[in-house]
Amino acid sequence: MPAVAGPPPPSTLRAANAEERVGLDQTLFSLGYLLNYAKRDLANDYDTDPHRQFVIDAEGELALNVERLGPVPPKFGIDLYYKDSYSAAAEAIQNLKTLVGLGTGAPTSSREYLINKVEEHLGHAREAVARMQ
Repeated sequence: MPAVAGPPPPSTLRAANAEERVGLDQTLFSLGYLLNYAKRDLANDYDTDPHRQFVIDAEGELALNVERLGPVPPKFGIDLYYKDSYSAAAEAIQNLKTLVGLGTGAPTSSREYLINKVEEHLGHAREAVARMQ
């Protein structure tokens, strides 16, 4: 009778700790809110009060997100899906910072492009979270 393979050995990679997981979850929730806010703001011109309020609100929330997300995870020894989600969230934050920094004269297509990149990175981050240990 052929030998039956047993279960694979447990992973030597450490799962994200509770603080890391909470910070990531809060960041992803906030990024989803900012993404929707940015989509609603597309109709506003740069020199309008609603757009200025979006910029103020987004800058504040992005600063909080950087704190929530915490330090870059170590290169080795941690759940790969956590690292992947962290990287995608960090890219989404960077794209939103670029979006907020656009000034008068930037075409609407630039705003749309950055919003699409945020949506892409956020989706990738959420997929990775679903696979975390």
